[in-house]
Amino acid sequence: MWGGGVGWGYGGYPPGDCSISPKTASVHVSNILAKLEVSGRGEAAAVAHRLRLVDSLVDEAAVR
Repeated sequence: MWGGGVGWGYGGYPPGDCSISPKTASVHVSNILAKLEVSGRGEAAAVAHRLRLVDSLVDEAAVR
């Protein structure tokens, strides 16, 4: 047991140990898609781009 406490964050896990199961990730993605009212990840990416939520990420990727 890690002892919990504020220093360890939620759930008592050490910093950086925040892995989740593929099923949990899938549920989160499904919830995001539903909230955006889109049918897939590509459409969600297009919405994010249109709302200018990813401009800096796109710019950084272009530089590399």
